Amino acid sequence: ALMHQKCMTELVLRLSPVLGGIVEQGVREGVFATPYPRESMEFLVALAMTVFDDGYFAWTHEELERKMHALLLALERTLGAEEGTLSSLTACFDNV
Repeated sequence: ALMHQKCMTELVLRLSPVLGGIVEQGVREGVFATPYPRESMEFLVALAMTVFDDGYFAWTHEELERKMHALLLALERTLGAEEGTLSSLTACFDNV
């Protein structure tokens, strides 16, 4: 359990700055509107890793699909993007 927690922490710490940089670029280009690009990504990455971790929850396929759509909506709203901006990411759900 401790090793799992440490791995999750490292993923958040390493992945969030990369994604935050993408969001910062999106802010400059007018796609996103958030004053906290990196912090927003820290929260969202940590949230996604927790909610979608099989060690914590045993979602049904239907529950998992709804949660993935809810995550995309949360991403759009948190990042100040227009609804549907990230809808192309639903293709990632095909293998769930």
